[in-house]
Amino acid sequence: MSVKLEVIKWERLLNGDATEKSRLLDTCRKIGIFHLDLSGTNTQNLLKDLRIVDDAQTVFFEHDVETKMKYATGVPDRGYERFNDTNVDILELSREEELSGKLALPEEFHAIRSSLQNVTNSSDSILRKIASILCSSLEPPMSASVAANSQRPGKSNLGLGIARAPAGTQLMSSHADDGLLTILYHITPFIEIPAPVPGGWALIEMAEDLHIVNVGEALERLSEGRLRSAPHRITQAEGDNHLITYYLHTDS
Repeated sequence: MSVKLEVIKWERLLNGDATEKSRLLDTCRKIGIFHLDLSGTNTQNLLKDLRIVDDAQTVFFEHDVETKMKYATGVPDRGYERFNDTNVDILELSREEELSGKLALPEEFHAIRSSLQNVTNSSDSILRKIASILCSSLEPPMSASVAANSQRPGKSNLGLGIARAPAGTQLMSSHADDGLLTILYHITPFIEIPAPVPGGWALIEMAEDLHIVNVGEALERLSEGRLRSAPHRITQAEGDNHLITYYLHTDS
């Protein structure tokens, strides 16, 4: 079973389109997950840089585990981590460390640092704008200060990853992200959400320039339940699953 998400156009949000803002709020009240359409002139560099970053992560994750473990930190949500049971490699790049100049990058990313920074900067900006729109659109509005200070990113990070489990393997059980908002750049179809059938799950369909944004538990809590975090799970698709995700957190 597959499902199509509501499509919200980024350019319309940027232009202050009232109808698009209303659709965004309605979707985040009901299910907390939608497709963000990033087509348009404002995002062409981002889409180009996403492909460059994906090529670099593919090369990095081909290394032996010993080489990749040099970038393990033992700190949650930072550095390299290997999940042997599902054959998943993850590299999480701290936004705080990036801004402070302390981010340790694998060699594969040195030559594409500007592309990596553009992906991170753009992702952070997009999610902060969406958070601001949601906060101000509620009635009564809630303070947008939770996502206002881009220089205090808290646990925000860019997550890279590749999964090579057999098709159909459940890589992550049902959960909701714990931050404010998440954007998952849709490279391969592997995100499922609860289906209308009791106990069922539906695979989110892919489409060009459409990328998944979902509300996290922190934003649901801060909005006093007026915005809904989105439960979802991750199931291995055919071939390698490629992951580029930005997680926006509060500043504390």
